[in-house]
Amino acid sequence: MTIKDIKVKKITAEEAVRIGADQWEVLIDEEPLEEEWLVEEQEASYIVEGEAIVTVNGEELMLTPGTLVSFPKGLSCIWKTPKYMKKTFKEGFDFEV
Repeated sequence: MTIKDIKVKKITAEEAVRIGADQWEVLIDEEPLEEEWLVEEQEASYIVEGEAIVTVNGEELMLTPGTLVSFPKGLSCIWKTPKYMKKTFKEGFDFEV
């Protein structure tokens, strides 16, 4: 898989509420973090605060507040948060770009 297999869409806070992203499970990285991640089930994430960098085969994707992103099942990547980051996420939620 490549970085192009990741769906990315900027949405407003109102749109996030409309799709229920404000009710999804919350993940907070309080310290800088870098880890390998194998996506076991398709997952959508909404970046609330901070930023994250996803790297797939050397290509980077910057995720900033207001970004809705969908990671396909089986994707192998590096997840990096340079500082504090808060996201909500839900397995099995997909969207059209």
